[in-house]
This record gives sequence, structure tokens and C-alpha cells, in this order.
Amino acid sequence: MFVIAAGGGIIKKEVNMAKLNSNSVIFFLNRNVNVIINNDDISNRPLIGNHKEKVFELYNERIDKYKKYCHFEIENNGDPEEAADEIINIYLKVES
Repeated sequence: MFVIAAGGGIIKKEVNMAKLNSNSVIFFLNRNVNVIINNDDISNRPLIGNHKEKVFELYNERIDKYKKYCHFEIENNGDPEEAADEIINIYLKVES
């Protein structure tokens, strides 16, 4: 098993998602935009910098595609370990 944490831009090209979808289980870690802006250090993120409005813009541009291509959507607004545990539990069920 491999885990690939792809950048958000990968979703922009259909060919990328077709390749991933053909031999992968895709999880969308859905983090509320307000949580990202208020709790996460976004200053070192490509395309965002310290421009909080850019977070809303990118989220709104991409949300439909994230939901379209994922096999599982994980709400990721709290403890990262809880989200990781949920991913592991789902993956183990899928692979068994």
C-alpha cells in the first residue's frame, strides 16, 4: 500500500484523475475553509500565501471535482489522528 498526498491542482486534469482512479482508493479530506483560515498556517502554501480570500476561491473552484473523483469523503475539521483512523478503518474494509 502507498499513500500519495497529491497537491490540490492534480484534480484539475481529467487524465490525472483517470490514472489515479484506475488503481487507487481516493480519499477526499474535506476541511472547512474557515478552519483552514483560522487554524492552519497557510503562509507557506503554493498559490495562497497570506491571501485568505484565495482559500475560498480555490475551494469553490475545486470542491465539485473533489467530490466527483473521491471514493470516500472524510470530514477533517478536528484531530488529524481521528481522520487518519477513519481512513485506515475504511481502507481495511475495502481491502478485505
